[in-house]
Amino acid sequence: MVDMLKILRNLAQINVEGYWGLLALGLSVAVYQPVAPDPFLMAGSGLGMNPYFAVSVALAGTIAGSAGGYALGRFMGRRVLRILRIKERYLQKVEALFRRYGVWGVALAAFSPVPLRETSWLAGTFRMPPKPFLMAVALGTAPRYCGAALLGYLLSRAL
Repeated sequence: MVDMLKILRNLAQINVEGYWGLLALGLSVAVYQPVAPDPFLMAGSGLGMNPYFAVSVALAGTIAGSAGGYALGRFMGRRVLRILRIKERYLQKVEALFRRYGVWGVALAAFSPVPLRETSWLAGTFRMPPKPFLMAVALGTAPRYCGAALLGYLLSRAL
């Protein structure tokens, strides 16, 4: 009985602490975070979090975190890449991809499993304009996060 009360108490607190956790995950995903907010959006939506608010919080955190990753790339990117001894020809290939696909490439990377942190760092390193970059991050992650929240909600109703 004590365990059941503890579980219920923890589930009740998901509406308070869960949003802060999603914000922290979003902030850190573009700087360094191996796990994106998606599975937590699914779980939270399935356990009673407001899916609209949860997606908004995760998206705001991801956009802010992407701005941080972009700034790191902008101000330290080339130096770090030289320290890591990344060959110039590889950098030129990646920079050509950024120039060719621009906003749509970032949006696709944000929507896909490609790690957003590398995309953010490289966008800053290659001096992609910040406003289109952040709009592309939002364009790519919003449908992904909405899908994760919807899936969690639907699974909870089916079980």
